[in-house]
Amino acid sequence: MIHIAIGTKSQYKFSAVLRVLSELDVDYSYTTFAVDSGVSEQPVNEEVRAGSVTRAMGALAMAPDKSDLGIGVEFGYLRDGQTTKMICYASLATGDGRIYTEHSSSLELPQKMVDALERGVSVHTLVNESIDKVEGRQLSRAYAFVITKRRFIYESCENVLLRYLLNDFLY
Repeated sequence: MIHIAIGTKSQYKFSAVLRVLSELDVDYSYTTFAVDSGVSEQPVNEEVRAGSVTRAMGALAMAPDKSDLGIGVEFGYLRDGQTTKMICYASLATGDGRIYTEHSSSLELPQKMVDALERGVSVHTLVNESIDKVEGRQLSRAYAFVITKRRFIYESCENVLLRYLLNDFLY
């Protein structure tokens, strides 16, 4: 059994980690900790990865005798030339000092949300307001799933856990 310290109190992040662990058929127990990421509220570029590493290491440090691993997840934005994209990083810290970091796919933000991000306005708030404006039930559900970060959070958690679990066999 693997004992895992999860560095978040976010329901989306917490649920994604547990869902991936269950789907990968990992025998685990867990504890959650509120860990400050040390990055801005809406992290951009390197801050996103750094926040996930800080959360993973912080969670592990809060229960070093009870946990084998720490997991941290950070959602943010990647500015790449003329575009800004949503992205999520998940990191895993081990008791022997190894760090694994993987990211999700990305999705370009609409210009309205890029402008809000640049002004320091909560992109999350704009997203929630826009979900109600999308017509069609299926489109609304699909849009809500992507834009509310769930897909990105799940992907990054799946990627980092697969990387860790397959490390000794494939890397």
